[in-house]
Amino acid sequence: EKALETARAAAERFPFIPRVWLELSDTCGRLDRIDEQIAALTRALEINPGWSIAYQKLGLAHERRLDLEKATHVYRRAVAADPLDAHNRGFLADALWKLGRRDEAVTELTVALRLDPDYGWGWRQLQAWHRQLGTPDATIEAARRAAEARAGEARGWMQLAGLLVEAQRLDDALDAAARATTAEPRNPDTHDMRAWVLARLHRFDEAKAACRPEAFGETAPFTLRGR
Repeated sequence: EKALETARAAAERFPFIPRVWLELSDTCGRLDRIDEQIAALTRALEINPGWSIAYQKLGLAHERRLDLEKATHVYRRAVAADPLDAHNRGFLADALWKLGRRDEAVTELTVALRLDPDYGWGWRQLQAWHRQLGTPDATIEAARRAAEARAGEARGWMQLAGLLVEAQRLDDALDAAARATTAEPRNPDTHDMRAWVLARLHRFDEAKAACRPEAFGETAPFTLRGR
């Protein structure tokens, strides 16, 4: 209650700073004052209509009221305001799945993962959804397309390699790890992944050699020495 009093005073004193309204909304949310939380977030978005985190919090507030249709509308506004924000699409995908619109949900989440191959929640959720749909291999194909779309970046190939290891497709995982090292030869994580996959294949001499890549000269990074 004391925090709410302070947050309200801040909003009165600095009414054109969106962050103040976001802080007020968070305080209202802690006190289960959902209507006030929604009003504060709506005000924040009136001042800054492109603010992704405010849209996400507003959508979650509507979800707390069990109004998934309204939450979905808010997440669509978020995607329209910033279509390159993977998390906006992740929130939209999750709401669509809860509404039973599964194909739309999978499509949105797949787009999100192409935008951000490091989106860990997204990959875990996509795997879970494809298992429920009876199409477990579709996650790997989505990861392959995401990696190929950003072939010059290591992170997509790293994600693909991890999924392939989980699926026990170790030879394919090794190919993906090799693509990652080619994309970013001075990224120690790519060499670490390749060494790890080689070890899973019991190719231990090659795994040790992978921990001493030429790109780093005589002194390999700490993580590779540890591996």
